[in-house]
Amino acid sequence: MNTLIAILLAAVLQFTETYKSEYENALEFYRQHPEVKQQLIQSGLTDDEATMAMAIVAPELAVHYVFSDWAQTKTLQLIYVQYDHSDFSIGFFQMKPSFIEYLEKRVAVDEVMKKQYGDVVIRATDVIQQRKVRVARLTSLKWQTKYLCLFMQYAKQRKDDFKSPEERVAYWATLYNAGFKVSDQTIAKLRKIKGFPTLRRQFNYSDIALIFYKALKEQEKK
Repeated sequence: MNTLIAILLAAVLQFTETYKSEYENALEFYRQHPEVKQQLIQSGLTDDEATMAMAIVAPELAVHYVFSDWAQTKTLQLIYVQYDHSDFSIGFFQMKPSFIEYLEKRVAVDEVMKKQYGDVVIRATDVIQQRKVRVARLTSLKWQTKYLCLFMQYAKQRKDDFKSPEERVAYWATLYNAGFKVSDQTIAKLRKIKGFPTLRRQFNYSDIALIFYKALKEQEKK
């Protein structure tokens, strides 16, 4: 058996046993919200790319969102609005305000993307008001899906010459988890490191995304 396949199968068994209910809840979430995939496809992604996008954020949906503390999250939102502390994740797909700010800036200077995603650029001139709008959007599934669409567009621009769909998912998932500024060399290293969930560091993020990719593909056949 191929070593990579053997490793992935072991990860599947371990993750689906350790986080059985969370794993199933994430898949059920997508069954209950078909509008997520519809929005991804309407943004210009192929059917398979839309499934990849859903898989890429599924580890966050399964683990972090389920265990997020409402009071703590509200406190962090207030700190961000007032003091620009943006190193925290929020919402269904656990996106950081800094992640959204990066996407906004990219759209602002990309004339092609601006035509399709111009509404992501916040028009308010007051910085605090901008942060309020950004945080409000991050609590919306529709907006988080729009940001996911944008992430996929930029991920494709950055690198899209892969030998298989699995390689594509693994690279893009690592990019999503690590952030836009990481190098290809760092992504290659992170692919071998167990760092998810953040506090427990039991699994490799991209391995879990691949588990969801395969599960979502099977789910779509039914």
